[in-house]
Amino acid sequence: MKNSWLVTSILMVLLPSTLVYGRGLSGETKKSTSTNQVTVKIKSPSPSTINVEDTVAPGVSPLIVETLPAGAEVTVNGIKKGASPVVVSDLTPGPITIQIHLDSYQSITHTITVEAGKQKKMSVLLEREAGSGQKVGNVIKLTGRALFKSINSTQPAPLRLGLKLYEGDEVTTEGDGNIRILFDDESVVCVAESTRLIISEYRTDMKRKFRSGWMTVQIGKAGFFINELFKGFKGPSFRVQTTTAIMGVRGTAFIVWSKTGSTTSVICLENKIELINVDRPYDAVVLGPNMVSDVLVSRPPSVPTAAGPAQLKEFQAGLDSRATSLKDLLSELSPADEKLQKEDRPGKEKEWLRMFRK
Repeated sequence: MKNSWLVTSILMVLLPSTLVYGRGLSGETKKSTSTNQVTVKIKSPSPSTINVEDTVAPGVSPLIVETLPAGAEVTVNGIKKGASPVVVSDLTPGPITIQIHLDSYQSITHTITVEAGKQKKMSVLLEREAGSGQKVGNVIKLTGRALFKSINSTQPAPLRLGLKLYEGDEVTTEGDGNIRILFDDESVVCVAESTRLIISEYRTDMKRKFRSGWMTVQIGKAGFFINELFKGFKGPSFRVQTTTAIMGVRGTAFIVWSKTGSTTSVICLENKIELINVDRPYDAVVLGPNMVSDVLVSRPPSVPTAAGPAQLKEFQAGLDSRATSLKDLLSELSPADEKLQKEDRPGKEKEWLRMFRK
């Protein structure tokens, strides 16, 4: 298959051996039952939200500071008090200035007044700093712990539900972590535990009917449910790379399992995938529905074979869904997911929820 569209496209861009690493994210809105709710305006795409609750509690610590995500450095009147959540007890009545900082998130400064006989609880929903690339999607489901790192960051930061993702972002799930990402073109990626995913490129132009996506699964497992935006669209629109393989797709569903630095296993769930070895771009195979292939270092992809129920179950283990198509996956979205998407989108942008009315 020497003239395949995937091979041609890879050679045209002079297949990079190392892709851009990075990551980014967004915000989540949250209703509060606190007595005071203050929105602190910051020079950024969206503000952080601060809830301050007063409780009559004579003789207890006057201030509790908690953040989402946790682990932010809290400073009161210029003195570091530790990482959130933190209890501050050595305060006297009067105004105090609280500063909160967490790498990759917007730093905030807020002033409150400590009152005798009252405890204040300050809850802060942190917003990430905008990424340097184009915003591409949001984290709509999160279980356990996961981290993200933008292309401009030196250290990873805790990932939270609702976070915006940008080109160049890197997302890493820990042993108990599991996330689902909804992209702005209505594609979905489910990331299993102990996985590192890099969004190297993601561009969509609705007017020109053009999409160019390139992601890397460095290690671990991810399920890709790619929206076929344009029927009959020619040319590569979406590519996924591991240490040994590259998959070229248009609109399809598949699972990539980068088991080690030398082995990649792929199963096609819907439509077709074109699969090559990164070192042997001319040896391509095509996987149809329920077909599996393995790619080892410097070897062409194995001859596709049909996956049995046990093998399919093994591929799906660790993912947050057993869906085998984008349509089935989108039908699983809850009203809470729908609300999160709707609130996150500026009114001038296209309606996120169009997919729910198809």
